Amino acid sequence: MLRSRVARAFWRARFAIAAVCLGLAAALVVGALRPAPPATVPVLVVAHDVAAGTPLDTHDVRVSRVPTALAPQTAYREPDDAAGRVASVALAAGTVVTPGLVAAGGVAATAPKGRVVVALSLGDDPAAALVGPGDHVDLLASTTDGATDEPSGTDTNDTGDTGGDAPERRERTSSYLARRALVLPQAQAEHGSGGGLLGGDSTATAPTIVVAVTAKEAEAIAGRPDWARVTAVLVR
Repeated sequence: MLRSRVARAFWRARFAIAAVCLGLAAALVVGALRPAPPATVPVLVVAHDVAAGTPLDTHDVRVSRVPTALAPQTAYREPDDAAGRVASVALAAGTVVTPGLVAAGGVAATAPKGRVVVALSLGDDPAAALVGPGDHVDLLASTTDGATDEPSGTDTNDTGDTGGDAPERRERTSSYLARRALVLPQAQAEHGSGGGLLGGDSTATAPTIVVAVTAKEAEAIAGRPDWARVTAVLVR
């Protein structure tokens, strides 16, 4: 009697029991086929956003584990590896720290591989106050036909008339010296109020920037006319 009731109960619940068994079997199959977690290695990453030109301290970085396949071979592993190095470009939080992103010291060391370092004056260019380490700029040289704008004694206007002492009208032309030059950090002056790009008195000398350019662009910068006015154009 009891056996008959149990048999009838199992028969009524046969579909539910089958579903449970199928679910357990599926779970076992999925667990068996699931790949093992990828191997990871410790790498050094930036703990918070760091501006270009900032010397790194152990508090600016942290150790994080990433999949071995995604870890750069040159990545630093310990906080002490990056301590004292200077960020060559702006670093976002979580960026893996590699030698290509930080420099051991000195302006030349902060330049990307294959680039040379050039310092040049921007004269009275208003853009000088907006340019900072990590920015990219196009550098243009503006010259005036005839070299100077000083009065020459005669001037020919659009109608052909001549003037006695009016300055001669001259045509201004511009040419590219460098494109997307990387602005590098500069050593701050030991004394001064911190004004201008060099950290000293911005009225004492013309604003100067240090940029990383190609060797060909460096030749163009060095060979520009003495009277050429250099303008920096910020680019993305």
